[in-house]
This record gives sequence, C-alpha cells and structure tokens, in this order.
Amino acid sequence: VAKAPPDGYTLLLGNAGPITINPSLHKKMPYDAQRDLLAIAMLSGSPMVMVSHPSLPVKTVKEFVQFAKQRPGQINYCSSGVGNLTHLGMEYLQSIAGIKLNHVPYKGAAPAFIDLIAGQCSIMFANITGSMTHIGSGRVRVIAVSSAKRAAVLPQVPGVAETYPEFDITTWVGIFAPAGLPRELASKLQADLMTVMARSEVRERIASQGGEVFAAPGEHLAAHIRKETALYAKVVQSSGIKPE
Repeated sequence: VAKAPPDGYTLLLGNAGPITINPSLHKKMPYDAQRDLLAIAMLSGSPMVMVSHPSLPVKTVKEFVQFAKQRPGQINYCSSGVGNLTHLGMEYLQSIAGIKLNHVPYKGAAPAFIDLIAGQCSIMFANITGSMTHIGSGRVRVIAVSSAKRAAVLPQVPGVAETYPEFDITTWVGIFAPAGLPRELASKLQADLMTVMARSEVRERIASQGGEVFAAPGEHLAAHIRKETALYAKVVQSSGIKPE
C-alpha cells in the first residue's frame, strides 16, 4: 500500500504491529509508516486484560506490584510473542512500577494460555476476546484491563491506569491510504467510514467480539500513531529488546 498509486482504490486495514511497533524492532523497514501512509480514520479497538493463575495471591495491580517487588526476578510472565503488545505491555508496566519479572515468550496466545492455566507462568497480558472463556471458567483471574477507561464487556474490572495513570495500551484498527491521496478523496473516505461505524449493527457486532468503536478522523489517528510510536520506542529500548 505504501508504494501503491494514491488513487483511492488501494487501502490498508492496519494496526499497531506494522505501524507503531515494528519501526523500533527492525533496523531497516521497507516503508516509513508516518511518511508513506495517510491515516484516513481510526475504526475500533479493544484493551488487553491482565490475567493471572488463580494461585497467585493478588487481586489488584497494586497487590501484584507489591508482591513482585518482594520477589524481584522470581515471577514468570507469559506473552504470545516477542515484541508484540502482550510483551511490550508488561515491559512497560515493569518500567513504571519498578518491578522485575521474567519473560517467557510463546508462539501465539493459545500455548501461552495453556501454560498459564497449568501454572508454568503466573501472569500475562492477553487479547480480551480470546480471554473471556478462560475468565468465565475461573481458570484464570482477571486483574485489570490495559486501557485508560474500563472495558464495556468487563465494567467491573479496573484499568491499570487507575493505579498508574500513564498506562494506556489498546489494540486498534485503522484505515490508511498511500501518502499523496488527494484531500477530497481522503475526506470522502473518512466521511463514509464514520457513517458506517455509526451504524448500530456495526457497533453491536464489534461489541459482541469484545471490541469497542473508536471511530475518529485521520488527524486523530495520525496523532495517536506519533504518540504510540514514541512510547514503544522507549519501551523497546528500556526492555533491552534488540532490533533485528
């Protein structure tokens, strides 16, 4: 898409991975997301959930941080892969809370959940949609959500931000076009997308999958990308992840 003609016929449904995280994980990228792509609109997203094995004797973020501070380097946390949000989210929490955990990466969320449920690791961040069955069964305990606001599907669960106000990490989906798309085309696409996202059936379908409509214009998405890219660059650097 970054190299496609800016004629309105080629669009990208993008998320944080290739847009805001990869620039810090890879020394050389075949594109510059902020230079080569035009943000048209943010559509939807969802927070992650912090879930633990039920044997971990904590029920809140504050209790977990206190517990971890007493056991530096002794608590294992799972992630669904190196460099994704489930990894960076916990690294970010470590940096602002002043705790030290051991990272155990897995190739996907399914094997990570298997070992979390088995007690091989104690805690993890995970996609909210894929976590609901495990939360409902009681096989894992939900501690918090990763967004600044509480999630509509888990309104009783506090956000990490209620303990650490700067913590706000969510997955998101947005629409992009090649840079250079004429302003009138970009405005038309944005208006049409806002109309679609306002439909009740669309909002209900997204909500049924654990997501929320974050419909916002391209300027908002572009600003969010700048802020998020800078944050993940700091997290990657502080965590010692080596760019490839």
